[in-house]
Parts: sequence; C-alpha cells; structure tokens
Amino acid sequence: MQNLIVVAGLVAPVFLIVALGYFLKKLGMINDNFVKLSSRIVFSVSLPALIFTEISKTDLSRILNLELIAFAYAGTFVTFFIVWIISIPAVKTATDRTVFIQGSFRGNFAVVGLALIANVYGIDSLGKASLLLAFTIPIYNTLSVIALTVPLRKERQMNVSYTIIEILRNPLVLAVVISLPFSIFKIELPFIVNRTINYLAALALPLALLGIGGFMNFAEIKKGFSLSVFSTFLKLVIFP
Repeated sequence: MQNLIVVAGLVAPVFLIVALGYFLKKLGMINDNFVKLSSRIVFSVSLPALIFTEISKTDLSRILNLELIAFAYAGTFVTFFIVWIISIPAVKTATDRTVFIQGSFRGNFAVVGLALIANVYGIDSLGKASLLLAFTIPIYNTLSVIALTVPLRKERQMNVSYTIIEILRNPLVLAVVISLPFSIFKIELPFIVNRTINYLAALALPLALLGIGGFMNFAEIKKGFSLSVFSTFLKLVIFP
C-alpha cells in the first residue's frame, strides 16, 4: 500500500496537468488552434531543446545502454506482432484495425514517458531516456506506417523512401544527432545560448501535457469504446 501511495504521488502531477488542459479547453481558455500550435512548438522546438540539453551535458559512454535499447526493440516488435494477430479476429474493418494496432503497441514515450521518468528518477535521468527515444522513433514510425498501410493496401501504398526521409527529418532525431558532438567532445555553449535553450526545454513537458489534455475528446472515444478499452487493457496490463 505504501508503494502505491508513493507511485501515485509521483505519477499524479503528470495526469493533473493533462486534466488541467482538458478543463481549460472545456472552459474555453484554450481551443483547438492552441492545441495544434502548441503541439507543433513542442515537437519542433521545445522537446528537441530538452533532448539536446540533456544529451549534450551527459557523458555518452555513461548513458549508452545497448542492452536497454535491444530490450526496447524486442519488446516493441513482440507487442506489435501480438497485437496484429489479435486484431485479425477481434476487429472487423480494416480502418478500425489500423487504429487498434496503433493504439495498442505505440506508447507516448516522447511526452508522457519523459515526464514520468523525470518525476520518478529525477531530471538527470532524461539524458539516457532521450537517447533511447532517438532509437525508438525510427522503429515506432516504421511500424506505424506498416500498420496504417498494410490493412488498407487496396487504398494506400507504403512509400519506403518517404518514410525514411521523414525519420531523418524528425526534429527529435536531429536534436540527438546535433547533441552528440557536444557530449563526446565536451563542448560548452556560450552562457546566453545555453540559458535560452534551457528556457525552451523547460516549456516542453508542461506545454505538451496541456496539449494532450486539450486534445482529449471523450465523445469520440464513445464511438469505439470497446476497442479503446481492449487496446488500453493490452497496453497497460497485459504487455507490462
């Protein structure tokens, strides 16, 4: 019971900010345009700044954990194929199948994951988490494209070159690549530049969590409630 209380205390702030975003949307203090623009700022500016900051100031030899990366890859592949097999008899239409597979195997590591890791293990752990994120982005994106095209192969064709280009252009991946020389060669940025990047990085998680709350729409969830519950049960109970 004591462990549950401790964990709840660590996790609760993350979901309270998400809930705040939801209620701010209900109160009209933020709208769909805010959610769209804030998500773009988080993905293109503040989250890359956070990743750059955490990796560039950390000893790469200390945070590079190949066993952890291998485990993340193995876990992602296994869950993806299990979900795909389950979806064949469980989900009737191809369109619903693509959504179900996506919702069951893919996690929100870039925002919710980093926020939880920072709360549980401290801000210093974000360097290792950010590096892991760089390795998981390509596999997440590739498997997502497969999930969104193969069930609908009569309607869509998978564009391999486009997928590769999108992965290489991903701001989070670019942030990792740019930060590596700073980490390896212990390069220090000028104070003003460093402070500016830190300010942008500080925006990332709170703004992203507010955006997630503002994006939530329970009316839409009702349309596929049973599949949503099943997908959530697989992700949060079975796979862990």
